[in-house]
Amino acid sequence: MKGLIQIVLLFQVLAACKTTGSNKSSDTLGNKEDLKCKGKDIEICKVEGQHPLDEAIELVLKQVQKSVDKHGIDKKDLDNAFVACTEVAYPGNEALIKSEEAQRGTFICLFNTSFVMNMALNRLSTFIEDFETVDASSSYSDKKWVKNQIDDGTMGHNLESQDLQRYLKETKVFIDKRAKSDVKGIQVESEFLEKFIRPTIDAAKGKPKSILLGVYLPEEGKKRDAAAELKAVLGHEIFHSLYFHSEKMQKLVKDYVDASGPADVAMMKRKLMQKGYAVENKDGTPPSEKQQYMFYNEAEAYLLESGACTDGAFMAYSDEDSEEPEHIIEKTAPLVVKHAAKLRQVLLKENVMSAEWASKWSPDLVLAGCKSK
Repeated sequence: MKGLIQIVLLFQVLAACKTTGSNKSSDTLGNKEDLKCKGKDIEICKVEGQHPLDEAIELVLKQVQKSVDKHGIDKKDLDNAFVACTEVAYPGNEALIKSEEAQRGTFICLFNTSFVMNMALNRLSTFIEDFETVDASSSYSDKKWVKNQIDDGTMGHNLESQDLQRYLKETKVFIDKRAKSDVKGIQVESEFLEKFIRPTIDAAKGKPKSILLGVYLPEEGKKRDAAAELKAVLGHEIFHSLYFHSEKMQKLVKDYVDASGPADVAMMKRKLMQKGYAVENKDGTPPSEKQQYMFYNEAEAYLLESGACTDGAFMAYSDEDSEEPEHIIEKTAPLVVKHAAKLRQVLLKENVMSAEWASKWSPDLVLAGCKSK
C-alpha cells in the first residue's frame, strides 16, 4: 500500500469527449472520444466509463506505455509527470453492493514513475496511515520532501474518500500554502489533488469511493509482461477496495482475525508495525477506532494479495520473535499459508467474492504453497 515510466509531454490539455457507455470496449482505446486529459505540471488522463478490472488495467497501461514508447524513461524526472486513471466496476459478489455499483466506484490511477506517484500521494498516505501531518514539522521543507520521494520504495497506495475528506479539512492551511509553492514536485502534488482527487471526492456525494493507485516499474533490457507485473502490485490494493465497499467483509475479517489466537494476532500487528503501519501505540495506550480499522484492513490485504509469496509478503519472513524460517522454504510460509487459505475460504463461502474472481487475485496457498527462490 504504502503504484510508469518516463513521459515527455508538453502538458497541453487535450480536448476530448466522454464515452457514450460504461462498458466501452478496450478496442477503442486511444480514440479521442475515450479520453479526457488535463493538467500543466502533471498530465492527468482519464479513460471515461466504468470497466471490468482486467480491462481497466489494460486501458490505463496502454495509455502510459504509448507515451513511454514515444518519449523514453527517466525515473528521477518530474518535468514530464503523467498519470492515467479509469473507474473499475466493483468486483465484489454481493448482490446489494453490486446493485449500488454506480455509487461505489473504484479508480485505478497508473503513474508514469514511482517518483511521480509518491510525490502525488505519499503525504496523503502518511496522514492516513501514520497519523502524521508531514508539513507541520518544524524541520519540514518543500525541497527536502520532494527529494525524499525520489527513492521511496512504496509500490502502491489505497485511499478512501472519507479519509481524503478529513485530510482536506484538517490540513487546509498547509494545502493552501503548498498551492503557492514554486517547487516543481509540490506543484505536481497540488495539481493532482485539485484536478483529480478533489473532483472525485465531490462527485461521490458522501458515498464510499476508493481510489486504487499502482505503479509499474520497468526493468530496462529485460522482457516483461507489464500487465502481469501491474496486477502483482494491484493484487494488494484491490482487496482494500473490497474491504472499503463491503460491511459484510469487514465483519468476516474481524471475526476471523480475532479468532486466530493471541499469538498470531500479536504477530500480525508486529509485522504491520515493522512495515510502518501505526496499528498500535508505542506508549501502551489502546489503539483508536481508526487504528483498529487499519489493522484489519491491512491484515486482510496482505494475507489475500496475489503477491503473498513475494519479497513483500506479509508474514513469509521471520524476525527475532518468530518461529518462522529465516527464508522461504519450499511450500513453507506458515502464517501466510495458514491464514490466507482459511480467510480466502471464508470469503468464498459467504459469497463476498466469486471463485472465478478469487482465482485471479487471491491464490489458493494450500495448493500453491510458497516456492523457494
